[in-house]
Amino acid sequence: MSNVTTANRYGRPTVLELETIRGPAGATTLEHAFATPPLRVMKPLHSPTAPEWAHVVAMSSSAGLMEGDAQCVRVAVGSGAALAMSSQAYEKVHRMAGPGGASRETLLEVAAGGRLLYWQQPVIPFAGSRFAGSTRIDLADATAQVAYAEVVSCGRAARGERFRFARFVSRVQVCVGGEPVFADNLVLDPAENDLEGLGFFEGCTHLASLVVLGPGCTEETFRNARELISRETEAAQEVVCADEGARCSTPTVMGGVTRLRCASGTRGWAVRLLGCRAQDLERNLARVAAAAGFPAALVSHL
Repeated sequence: MSNVTTANRYGRPTVLELETIRGPAGATTLEHAFATPPLRVMKPLHSPTAPEWAHVVAMSSSAGLMEGDAQCVRVAVGSGAALAMSSQAYEKVHRMAGPGGASRETLLEVAAGGRLLYWQQPVIPFAGSRFAGSTRIDLADATAQVAYAEVVSCGRAARGERFRFARFVSRVQVCVGGEPVFADNLVLDPAENDLEGLGFFEGCTHLASLVVLGPGCTEETFRNARELISRETEAAQEVVCADEGARCSTPTVMGGVTRLRCASGTRGWAVRLLGCRAQDLERNLARVAAAAGFPAALVSHL
């Protein structure tokens, strides 16, 4: 058998670009769509319960992210347009033999009166994988809205790969009218930190984050979101007190929600949740986004 290793054919920058506008009838349409392999964009869908929204799914013909992959994603939502964007399936970050890794840079721009739901499927970092993600979200002013969600797992736990990845980084920055209002620097390095311990996953297998900004983030809806998460957290604590090992068999989550404010008057929330099933975390993130005014029926299908 030959010892020659086949090079990764997609080990080069990959680009995905989308620009949307609000059509004459009020529905959102794509003004520009461009993607290079292995990324693709499917034809926009329009829900009868939210006809003004365009739902776009980003697809990939690759089995996942490989060493050397570098993706550049840019999404621009025009004035008054409404775009829901999701990924095709769980993101797999494969084992990497060398010191390199995979990366993705994402730029999300929302014009005045625009709305963006950016809902990524959970990421599964395989043993020995390295990933670095950087996301910048620019809102034109206080009338622009965004809900950005991401979920990362501990790896393929059923295969004994719990926190066996080499490094996982996800940086998120949000600006409104050029003013920074939120920054998150998530660095998971099993060699440097006990990711099972306090301040990290605390015995859970999945970590979820949500940033939501817009006029719907009022004090009343904040209390509703906080109460929603509080109920889930109390249920999780009861289980942990009774039996530490039973935590991961229950459909509960732990976490909290924090207010975000800036000089422009924009209001928003930052949510962080821990759990042992991606579906539980995604369901609760969707409920929080719906509390902030995003269409509940649309969010639940992303």
